[in-house]
Amino acid sequence: MAFQANPQRYEPAYGGWCAYAMLDGDKVEIDPGTYKLIDGNLYLFHNGFWGDTLKRRKKKLAKTPEQALVGQADEAWRKIMEK
Repeated sequence: MAFQANPQRYEPAYGGWCAYAMLDGDKVEIDPGTYKLIDGNLYLFHNGFWGDTLKRRKKKLAKTPEQALVGQADEAWRKIMEK
């Protein structure tokens, strides 16, 4: 019922592309089983030949706050959408 009322609320961030790769403005396919919920938003990550990017993101969190990483990826996504 909640999904039907607001399906956009459940869409993954960055059009479903890898949230870690989006830090560099790259569109990388994801593993739907590798994800993280941040402030109610769904972020998907690559987990395959190039490694597990969710684990890489966790390492970045030791140096950079979560919201800074989200902001960086959001900015890259806005630039992609403007093209």
